[in-house]
Amino acid sequence: SGAWIISKENFMQRGINKWISFLKLRGSWGKVGNDGIIKDPRFVYMPEIIGGPGYMDPEPGSQQQLSRKEVKNYGDPDVKWEVSEQLNLGLETRFFKDILEVNLDLYQEIRHNIIEQRVTIPAQVGVEVNPLDNLGKIRARGLDLSAKVQHSFSNDFWIILNGTFTYNKAEYRDIEEAANKPKWQKKVGHEISQQIGYIAEGVFRDQAEIDNSPRQGGDVMPGDIRYRDLNGDGVIDVNDATYIGFPTTPRVIYGFSGFFNFKNIEFSFAFQGSGKRAFFMNPTSISPFVNNRAMLKAIYDDHWSSDNMTERPFWPRLSTQSISVHNPQEAWSGAEERRSTYFMRECSFLRCTSIELAYNLPREFLQRLRMQTVKFYARVNNPFLITNFKVWDVELGDSGFNYPIQRTWSVGLNISF
Repeated sequence: SGAWIISKENFMQRGINKWISFLKLRGSWGKVGNDGIIKDPRFVYMPEIIGGPGYMDPEPGSQQQLSRKEVKNYGDPDVKWEVSEQLNLGLETRFFKDILEVNLDLYQEIRHNIIEQRVTIPAQVGVEVNPLDNLGKIRARGLDLSAKVQHSFSNDFWIILNGTFTYNKAEYRDIEEAANKPKWQKKVGHEISQQIGYIAEGVFRDQAEIDNSPRQGGDVMPGDIRYRDLNGDGVIDVNDATYIGFPTTPRVIYGFSGFFNFKNIEFSFAFQGSGKRAFFMNPTSISPFVNNRAMLKAIYDDHWSSDNMTERPFWPRLSTQSISVHNPQEAWSGAEERRSTYFMRECSFLRCTSIELAYNLPREFLQRLRMQTVKFYARVNNPFLITNFKVWDVELGDSGFNYPIQRTWSVGLNISF
């Protein structure tokens, strides 16, 4: 690692230091090892055999219960630690006699030797469980930006403003995958939390369109979802799923807060938000009428019907059965859980987490009462949310049925002697 305080150089003293009071450039590179990257099995290098399931003796007339051992881990004596290689470039600045402070960090982290199960072992080998090995490589790149404004205009008026912004993108660079996987399902080059799923092209308009479209399973009728046949084989199946949308983990996270003091009055606020994130509604959890489930207002307002034959309504046709009966692609099942773009939204939000207004009694009055501080305040937590997703609070999960984030109002008095 190394750093260069540029603001101390002679050429910075020629007028530039009047508005740049501090300027520092730094960089670092390093490698660290991690041996705690997998919890089970605890010791990857050791073979492990455990008790297997019981079964009945297949000999006719025998009622004997038999048991056998099974392999949990074959052990890899050559297994290595996961290695994290990190590169960081930073810039620290202060402007206008330290009124404004801005810090920027650019980073890259490459993780090598990630332990994964092998998947390209021929069946003829006869292994009971796929062995573990150092196979994966992941690269994460991003930036962290922070800014602060702190200034006193007078003894009675001063402000503090803070802001942060983080961008991160982590993607697979190398990983062992099945040789017969379609190229559009390969993990390399895609982000870690990016979802694999089907591309929805809208809903079927009539029976003629169903008859002339690829077969996709389910009790398909006009108003059901239509999917894209990626491999062109005339059937919608697992081979037609591909990587869709942004990752489910936000690429962008940001926040800002402020504090103002004018004479005896204080005002503060705080916001936080995120963006560049794919948000999926779980259609089987919000299917109306199933298990006496009520209908969301969003479904009531915009579902496919003879009066609303739009290409992509919020909800396809209504049914007393779960949507997965008509569109099995929406069941969210399988070893690699597959979803669809029909219920995917690019989600961003900005939440106001708190607003507070306070009044401090004048110091002259406090001296007569022999008190140090008396502060009256009014505070509201989570007063409002700005988002492009209006159906429910995006932080409540894929169905919106979790316990809601509370908006609270409070009025108080702080006294110290």
